[in-house]
Amino acid sequence: MAGARKRAAIAIADVDELVSRARAKLDEDGVIKLTALGPKAARTAIVEQLCALGFEATKSVIRRPIAAQLADALAQGSFVPVKSIASFVRGGSAADAKTAAAKLIRDGVAVRVFRGSAELIVPRSAAVLSPDELLAARRLVQSLGKVLTKATRARGATLLVADVTEEIREALPVVVRAAPASAPVRVPAGLHTHEADALGRVLEAVDATRDEKMGLSFIPQVVNHLQPELGADTVRRVLLDAAGRGIVELRPEGGLNRLTADELELCLPGPQGTRLSWARRTEGRVQ
Repeated sequence: MAGARKRAAIAIADVDELVSRARAKLDEDGVIKLTALGPKAARTAIVEQLCALGFEATKSVIRRPIAAQLADALAQGSFVPVKSIASFVRGGSAADAKTAAAKLIRDGVAVRVFRGSAELIVPRSAAVLSPDELLAARRLVQSLGKVLTKATRARGATLLVADVTEEIREALPVVVRAAPASAPVRVPAGLHTHEADALGRVLEAVDATRDEKMGLSFIPQVVNHLQPELGADTVRRVLLDAAGRGIVELRPEGGLNRLTADELELCLPGPQGTRLSWARRTEGRVQ
């Protein structure tokens, strides 16, 4: 009997140790295969303890809750495209991520928005139009649109600049109220308009995704923030150009094993095979 109690005590201690290891792995990677938890006989007990701590179990993995993973991405300033939402979570499918996103929206943590043809999930703190403002803006645009259509269809007709300006001015209070106050973005002179616009948007994204404690912006988040608008390749190219101008400083990742394959893909190539994963706004030279 004493031997059985001793073996049971050892088994309990072993399970506690395996749970501790699994928690460390989950904190680092967000997901772990059930087969990697430990001996098969102990897995049920390990999963029960981990689930009691707030983790989620599927048939093949245990993971940080998908909703928590998405909430973290939103808290860090990411704008999450619904089309690629699965890339923002570990251990879950696109369907799992969309279900979690719907809950975050219901709970008031996130907002569903459209940017052109792209549908995104953005933080609750993002500047968005209220339902009343959205309706008001729609009415203003429709009113102006009718006049523009009438003028373009009538041969030789046009509109007074003052009338068009007045229509747009009426819409400005809606837009200005929703727009966040931000410091002006310093853009170098001599750039073409489209280049200056792209650089300005990228610098704004660097500011929006900056980790306040570190003072750095995670480049994959910067890319995801603007990917629906500019495209990943354009954002990466503009970041490299901004670094060459001394507007931003790019830093390598300390440990590549900490990045997912998707994150590595979005990082920038660095010297000697490194990957540049962090950006910092500077007050350096501008050419």
